Amino acid sequence: MAMENGSKRWGFQSNKGLNTAPSIRVRGVINALMEYLNKQDERPLIPLGNGDPSVPCFRTTSVAEDAVVHALKSAKYNCYAPSGGILPARRAIADHLSRDLPYKLSADDVFVTLGCIHAIEVTLRALGRPGTNILLPRPGFPYYEAVAPQTCLEVRHFDVLPEKGWEVDLEAVEALADENTVAMVIINPGNPCGNVYSYEHLKEIAETARKLGIMVIADEVYGHLTFGSTPYVPMGVFGSIVPVLSLGSMSKRWLVPGWRIGWLVAIDPNGILKRSGVVDSICSCLDLSSNPATFIQGAIPEILENTKKDFFLKIINLLREAVDICYDRIQDNPYITCTKKPEGSMFLMAKLNSSLLEGIKDDMDFCLKLAKEESVIVLPGIAVGMKNWIRISFAIEPSALEDGLGRINGSSGHGDPSAFPSFRTSPVAEDAILDTIKSAKFNGYTLSVGMHPARRAIAEHLSHDLPYQLSADDIYLTVGGTQAIEVIASVLARPGANILLPRPGYPTYEAFARCSNLEVRHFDLIPEKGWEVDLESVEALADENTVAMVIINPGNPCGNVFTYHHLKKIAETSRKLGILVIADEVYDHIALEITKSIESYLSICSAPATFIQAAIPEILKRTKEEFFLKIIDITREAADICYERIKGIPCISCPHKPDGSMFAMVKLNLSLLQDISDDMDFCLKLAREESVIILPGVAVGLKNWLRISFAMEPQFLEQGLERIKAFCQRHAKSNA
Repeated sequence: MAMENGSKRWGFQSNKGLNTAPSIRVRGVINALMEYLNKQDERPLIPLGNGDPSVPCFRTTSVAEDAVVHALKSAKYNCYAPSGGILPARRAIADHLSRDLPYKLSADDVFVTLGCIHAIEVTLRALGRPGTNILLPRPGFPYYEAVAPQTCLEVRHFDVLPEKGWEVDLEAVEALADENTVAMVIINPGNPCGNVYSYEHLKEIAETARKLGIMVIADEVYGHLTFGSTPYVPMGVFGSIVPVLSLGSMSKRWLVPGWRIGWLVAIDPNGILKRSGVVDSICSCLDLSSNPATFIQGAIPEILENTKKDFFLKIINLLREAVDICYDRIQDNPYITCTKKPEGSMFLMAKLNSSLLEGIKDDMDFCLKLAKEESVIVLPGIAVGMKNWIRISFAIEPSALEDGLGRINGSSGHGDPSAFPSFRTSPVAEDAILDTIKSAKFNGYTLSVGMHPARRAIAEHLSHDLPYQLSADDIYLTVGGTQAIEVIASVLARPGANILLPRPGYPTYEAFARCSNLEVRHFDLIPEKGWEVDLESVEALADENTVAMVIINPGNPCGNVFTYHHLKKIAETSRKLGILVIADEVYDHIALEITKSIESYLSICSAPATFIQAAIPEILKRTKEEFFLKIIDITREAADICYERIKGIPCISCPHKPDGSMFAMVKLNLSLLQDISDDMDFCLKLAREESVIILPGVAVGLKNWLRISFAMEPQFLEQGLERIKAFCQRHAKSNA
């Protein structure tokens, strides 16, 4: 780097290795997500990305708090501590850990560290030398990977297998190891996977490591935080088979990560670590390190000796409740999958079903947009070595966890009116559900096709608008419209079949069609004709392999309502082509073999909550017409506001005033805009500059259009449209 006068080069520069060693750090990712939050969002942030349990319901025991106060007030611990920790603390940790081991640890086996991260750093520095390598789990805790390159350790990854409960792929371990391998790392209970290894699997790990001549570094920071059927077994149980360095802390089990108390323990009854010089290297590294506060070390004996079992049981019960909430809610989300329910730690790994998501490139993109749109932080899997997965922490207040998972399931700007007071549902619906819950009659399983009273009530409700009577046998209850789409796509799929979808349309149809191997063919809706179906293109697209066409009425995203005459033309065209019409409300009877297929598919699906199904008859029977009229009036007012304000916004136009649903499709005039390349670019910059989320038309199949939802409080709608106007004016060309 040249000096200012150019006469000489400076002799220093940054250590590029610090920037490139780890591909992604957890804290760096969390910080990036925090920067992406919408500061105008008044909802509380839901932090599901960190492993920080220090929330009110996870408050530490008063024993720990009192012990620190006593140590501080005693004035005995205001001095420096020895580099390995004060003797009473080391002795207390040795006694505490020995309870779970077949041999007795001594204070000389224990080194007190500044949290578990410090223990990781000391361990890798003690082991690293030129040419050596270390085996790390994938997914795993990325701090190992961050530190290893700085200690001359080459990183080699072995997989932990989701289909086997995240067990270690021991064949891969054997294939990766060579004469320069110094250690393998295991994390038990697992971070980020929430798994707990069995005694048998840990013994296999120990025997494999012994065979390879390497030690085991056991990251046991979540030790004893287990709530499933597999009990926690410390790796040190197998210390007579293979040398073990156990890393732990008070952070998680005592819920005090900010106290920064950890330990590094050599569990090696055969003395291999001492003879090899590893223990001496650990001591040398600690001589160059900072220590935990001495008065907190002074509190350790009292904390370990006096903490009651009741405290730990309470925490385990809270975590068990939280993991049940987390796992069950994820089952209701078609876009993410949890392959194994966690049994320990505070985390769950969930797989993104990217084929079902529109406008989401990968796990990082998912997490950034989730933070921006919903003020929810989850960790992208890439941060722990698992691309297109996400890590969710459930160590949080249950109400906040429910809120966060609800926001993940559905986001603002997606046509969800329930977030706004003006669109609150009828008290009849709320009371009906409360009544069925309190009756305790509907806590069991239900038929896969739905409860008969609910199906009969829906049939009678829909029959009011039909020239014939539906029966309960015509009705199949699903977990929302998305599951209904999934069922239909799966039932109709066969090799070589195709389906006709509207453009623009609802992208979930296309996502499920492709997952079911149905070829997708698009027919256009014609904006200049009020978004009517282009029936000529339907006839041109259909062939002998076409199984159905989809219509959405009232329209999403267009807000149109088809006339009686146009619907009749659609029906006649479909009859002529011999194809099924899939509509928002299917009235006609379906062929028997299709009916059986629907029943078969539903038999392997989750059903709606039984007590909610039980409430359906009362909801449909007792909801007053006044409720629906009120909602229609509010929606009509919102549509008027939206349509009129759009007229005054340069660079966009709405060719057809919405007649139904809760959306307006707006055409983007790119020729009048500068620095805007397309509809996606428009929406991204609008979100960034104005904190307004609208849907780019490409997400619904109409490039360079926009979908605006107007189902919200009028003042918010006015404010949002004003921001869009300001944005367009700012980006308009000077001659526009």
